[in-house]
Amino acid sequence: MPDATPRRRRNPEQTRAALVESALTLASGGYGYPTAREIAAHAGTSERSVYVHFPNLDDLRVAVGEVQAERVRALVAPIESAQPLPERIAAAVEQSMDIYRLQRHVRPAGLVAAARIPAVDASMAATEDRIRSNWARTFSPEIERSTDAGLLDAIDTVLAWSTIFHLLERRHLPESACTAICTRMLTALVQAPGGRR
Repeated sequence: MPDATPRRRRNPEQTRAALVESALTLASGGYGYPTAREIAAHAGTSERSVYVHFPNLDDLRVAVGEVQAERVRALVAPIESAQPLPERIAAAVEQSMDIYRLQRHVRPAGLVAAARIPAVDASMAATEDRIRSNWARTFSPEIERSTDAGLLDAIDTVLAWSTIFHLLERRHLPESACTAICTRMLTALVQAPGGRR
């Protein structure tokens, strides 16, 4: 487990932020969702302070989810739809890989939390909608020409965290192979002859 942050004087806002950051750091390190004691130790404060700043761990999970959502959304960069299709495909796959890396260990815990905490579920849904909207803009020429009403759903699925997770973590493929497979699937989708008017 990562070394604890040294104790130091903080104001309440700094302590609250340190607790959120510690929870996120521990979850990102692949330790599952940490306990209040682990979070406090990593933040260099007392376990009691966790409950001073958060009524319960679910409230802390909501705060962690908000910070993580902001970081994911910061990676959702516009891709100019006027660019050549191969360049857009490459940029979209690269962006999806970046988002996956950021969420690699955090998202599974987030999905568990989202199943029972409405605020976490809403935050994750809003982030997913932001990503989907980006793909809609990126591939708008192909979507507008397509007779396939499900093309955007298919694009969103190819570039989804769960698809990359399956390839990297379940099939144990290297990132280069994952990138190649996602590129191949996305290219086949947007260039499919049956999907054009």
